[in-house]
Amino acid sequence: MTIAHYILITVITYAGMEGVTWFVHKYVMHGFLWVLHEDHHQPRYQHVFEKNDAFFVIGAIPSIALFYFGVNPELNYKFFIGLGILFYGITYFMVHDVLIHQRFKWFKNTWWPKYFCKFICKLLNGSTSSICIVSLLYLLLTLLIDSQSIWLAKHLWGGLHHQCPS
Repeated sequence: MTIAHYILITVITYAGMEGVTWFVHKYVMHGFLWVLHEDHHQPRYQHVFEKNDAFFVIGAIPSIALFYFGVNPELNYKFFIGLGILFYGITYFMVHDVLIHQRFKWFKNTWWPKYFCKFICKLLNGSTSSICIVSLLYLLLTLLIDSQSIWLAKHLWGGLHHQCPS
């Protein structure tokens, strides 16, 4: 395989993780593993870690296994599938946990994730299924709008009263 093939495999895997994330959130996290996910829907985080963080470990296992089998006996496509999963996991963590839920106070003066999330939830009838595309959409929109639009958005989106699902 060529480098172009490996890049394509990584990109396709990254994109495919959107569907996996949607499915896992809807049918696993809100299904039989609700006991782990429930604390993610609490209003404030009581601790640095929450039970929901177990899903990061669960999600890392396939990536780690694919890295291992992707270099034994020699470099092959499995390594790049694992790489796509890893890149998606990093993106998801940064956008969902750091920006939207602001679990880590790395961006202390950002108000827009909360308001944008409420706005998108309203557009999607109250459900985003916690997919990264929606998160990336608001990130891109925020980067594209000017300060007057931000002021207007803050006041318009601030009037929405329902919680955005995690």
